[in-house]
Amino acid sequence: MRKSESLSEVNMLLTNFLEKRKSVRNFTDKSADSATLDKVKSIIKNSEEENYILFENGKIIAKGLEGKAGYNNTMIVAPHYIGLSVNGSTDEDRLKTGYYLEKINTELIRLGLSTCWITVDNVDDATSKSVFGEEGAHISYLIAFGYPKARKLFDPKTQSERKPVSEIVFVDDFNHPATAEDLEQYGILNIMSTIRYAPNYMNLQPWRFLIKESAMELFMEEKYDKTKTLVDCGVIMYYFEELMKAMGRKSTWNIKLEEAEGMLKIATFTM
Repeated sequence: MRKSESLSEVNMLLTNFLEKRKSVRNFTDKSADSATLDKVKSIIKNSEEENYILFENGKIIAKGLEGKAGYNNTMIVAPHYIGLSVNGSTDEDRLKTGYYLEKINTELIRLGLSTCWITVDNVDDATSKSVFGEEGAHISYLIAFGYPKARKLFDPKTQSERKPVSEIVFVDDFNHPATAEDLEQYGILNIMSTIRYAPNYMNLQPWRFLIKESAMELFMEEKYDKTKTLVDCGVIMYYFEELMKAMGRKSTWNIKLEEAEGMLKIATFTM
């Protein structure tokens, strides 16, 4: 089905899902109030993913992980953290991890909070048990959240480079990059222009989209580490699904991992 996009809706979604999604690495000491934390607990409780743990006292977590997690082993200090304990280790489990982590991120941002992902899967077991307790021994990701420190006056805004749409979206086969006219015809030009800014590990942008008739197929280049890039693909699956839903297209991804087109085919979305 081919429909026209509502520019106002797309612009609103751009703000909600990506412009406000920028990771924050410098948080103030201000804690969220009890009403906000109650809302966070409700978000966790109502999530389809049951393996979230809220750590209200962020100082304990930050101190315990200093030198062992964060950016270049410099821990991101925040007033609160949410941990995700990943039980499975299959490719589909990794996709779901990215999908549900980003869903939680979106809900936190809607509460007026800022967030940052932290990978902790390389933290040794003894430290994990000491910091998180027995129930958090298998935590692989943290979401740091709170309120950002004000940027210094005249600090330049940084924006990572992203591949143009023509390098990530194709029509019929991977020899035919999608043109703006192609994407306008399918009513997804603004959506595809937007989600290329989705957060991803080391800005590798491992995803590739292939339009075949009325379906969108998601692929991943296999030259990257699947433990990280499949999580990234789960993230972009979430954004694409939510943006399409807002346009009235309420389909969901059908996950089926298989080798195809010299890449790993991940899922299909009926448009």
